[in-house]
Amino acid sequence: MSGGVLKVKCLPGSTVRIKSIKANTSAEVLNEVPHSLDNQYLNWNPLVLTLSENSAKRKWFSPLDKLSSVPPGRVLEVQYSHQPIKVQFNRKIHRLIFHIDEPLKSIISQMQQKLPQLQDVSCKLVMRDLELDINKSIREQNISTDRIFFLLTPNDNPSSEFVTEGDIEDPKGASLSPNINEGLDEILESVTKPSKKGASLFGKSGKSEEADKSKENALKSSNVNVRNSSKEKHKQRVATLTKDGLLSLKKAGEKKAENVIKLGDYMLKEVSESEEKDTSSGKKESAKETLWSIDLVLKEANVPTTSGDKSKGKPLSASSSGLSTADGKFRLWEIKCESDADKKSWISVLKPFVQQLDQSGPVFGAPLASAAGGGTNIPYIVKTCVEYIRQNALDVVGIFRLSGSQVQIDQLKERFDARENVVLDPKQKLDPHNISGLVKLYFRLLPEPVLTFPLYSKFIASQSAKEWNIKIRLIRSLVESLPSLNRSLLVYLISFLVEVNERNEINKMGIPNLATVFAPNLLRSEDGDMGTMVHHTPQINAIVGTLIQDYEYIFNNKDLGEEIAVAQFEYNPEGDGQLKLVVGDQVKVIAQGENGWWQGELKGKIGTFPGSYVKMEKTSRKAKFLEEMNAEKKKLSEKTLFVETMQESKRKMEEELNDLKSQRTEIEAKNSLTKSDILSKMGESNLSVLEKIASLLEKADSCQRELERQNFINELKHEFESLKATLHNPADARKTVKVKDAQKLEGALDDTELKLKEETRLRGESTTKMKYFQSDLRWLASLKQ
Repeated sequence: MSGGVLKVKCLPGSTVRIKSIKANTSAEVLNEVPHSLDNQYLNWNPLVLTLSENSAKRKWFSPLDKLSSVPPGRVLEVQYSHQPIKVQFNRKIHRLIFHIDEPLKSIISQMQQKLPQLQDVSCKLVMRDLELDINKSIREQNISTDRIFFLLTPNDNPSSEFVTEGDIEDPKGASLSPNINEGLDEILESVTKPSKKGASLFGKSGKSEEADKSKENALKSSNVNVRNSSKEKHKQRVATLTKDGLLSLKKAGEKKAENVIKLGDYMLKEVSESEEKDTSSGKKESAKETLWSIDLVLKEANVPTTSGDKSKGKPLSASSSGLSTADGKFRLWEIKCESDADKKSWISVLKPFVQQLDQSGPVFGAPLASAAGGGTNIPYIVKTCVEYIRQNALDVVGIFRLSGSQVQIDQLKERFDARENVVLDPKQKLDPHNISGLVKLYFRLLPEPVLTFPLYSKFIASQSAKEWNIKIRLIRSLVESLPSLNRSLLVYLISFLVEVNERNEINKMGIPNLATVFAPNLLRSEDGDMGTMVHHTPQINAIVGTLIQDYEYIFNNKDLGEEIAVAQFEYNPEGDGQLKLVVGDQVKVIAQGENGWWQGELKGKIGTFPGSYVKMEKTSRKAKFLEEMNAEKKKLSEKTLFVETMQESKRKMEEELNDLKSQRTEIEAKNSLTKSDILSKMGESNLSVLEKIASLLEKADSCQRELERQNFINELKHEFESLKATLHNPADARKTVKVKDAQKLEGALDDTELKLKEETRLRGESTTKMKYFQSDLRWLASLKQ
């Protein structure tokens, strides 16, 4: 019987990704699979044919296994016999290299050798939703190596260990995913050491020169064009993927790499056909030109933090160019391949080493990273809407303040959420308020605001600075500490709002209005407490207003006019927040403390330093006067901004009050008309009926009060009779009261008797009213006849 045609996924780095092979057995397929591995390496790490059954099960074919049972259309995969596996112990992930034919109990032995605390401890190996036999191998039990093995001691609680794989952190601080081999460099290094047969992972001894090693160990190497920003020109380089990372060489044969990209620090993004990129000349690249591009986007979680704790993922200030982090890592690597096939091949070999950026699913409510990329950090939704308003609606009165049609806004939102290539054509005569409303909605639905949750309290605290230059430096420092995607989007948005403000005489959207509209969407507390937000509303509005008003000072580092101090001696910091001084350093003085410690800025860092170590540069009296005058102007401008904000709030409240008054007058007028209409329809003959009814209602109320009074009289009578009987029966009186209390009881009896007489009088009046009431009832009865 001749074999059927099978689809086989080849090894990463192969000349083809998927190959159709006609074969009967697994061995026949493996003989036809293209690869560049030498026999020595294959003897140590043979290839194996596999078929994924589900997330937990994978079929590992033996060489002589028949393939007739493979379902039509299923794709087989070629993998190595030595597999990287993940073992969790005490909620920490450990990585091992394990052969699929070894019994699973060998995993326990390896972990006991790796962790001293497991020595002489009875352990068991389990997997969630799958029973394991430690005396059998992975192949025998058809286990998928993408799953996590759990190592438990007798004292461990399995339910506490069985958390989702995304909740476990690997030793490098990145979340694990069952389909991503992050941190694989560590595993590769553990197997590239010579084995008993002297073989390495890539089949070479490792004794040649560094460049030769890269070439021999390369998973893939080809000519590409690279750049680190959409504003740069592409540079032709030779890209080589090895166990050490992705090497960038100026030309083939170079012994030293120009750059080594640690792939564990980046995320992979495929550039879609619909995307356009800006070039260094400001023109757009067509979809055909960007079709062969791949983006490697730096994970912000890997950027060092100001506190030195990498787990929190708060980056340091970027360099002046904004292209790299403080530790020299480029934020973006755009790789332009020479053909579509070359691009697909690169993606195939890179995927096992990098996490792929998820760009599926809705845009609204998704993190910034899922909407940015493609050579730009600006989400497509924001850029599209802003450019439309910039070209067509800057002079529209109340733009961003007035609401649009919610139905049309929702329709546009659905199109962007579907990842359509939405084009806003001016010929369609779109309502600009719908477009501006869509922009506000996008920022409002971000899971974390652009100014981030961790910096909320710091932005609020910056408003307590009394000096304008100190406040600007604090805000500038906070903006620089934002993640690159947030900072790029903030710069783009605020620069646009500056343009809107410049037309405020026409569109009536000055800084106070813009700040009121955008502030709650750009900065909010993580707990979502409305009380806190309302309390901080003036500060939040002032922050956004300052970002717009002082754009040049905050984003373009315009000189703030502080005095310059030159370091005369070297100073090494003795505590946190202090500046390191080298002779000749020029420090911008922010404040001169009375205790001898000054505050200043040096090389973008704000801190304190001893004033005795510096000497002030001499400035002319005219320059000093100008500095003071500018400072006063800024203070006046801030006060004016505050007054305008308050006036705008007052105007809105007056408008709302006038609306309420108008509504009240309208309701009263309608009530009056209704009453008149009813009376006119009833006619004069029935007016007496209305008067009788009103009188009847009043008398009914009187009767109700009379009933309550009658109950009270009955209680008084009962009390009176009881007291009277007690006083007139000396024997009972001696039993119940003392002699000295007799006079008090007699006085109380007199008071009760007076009350009874008064109630009797009122009862007589009520009886008379009841007669009238009965008369009225009889009159109404006669009307019915």
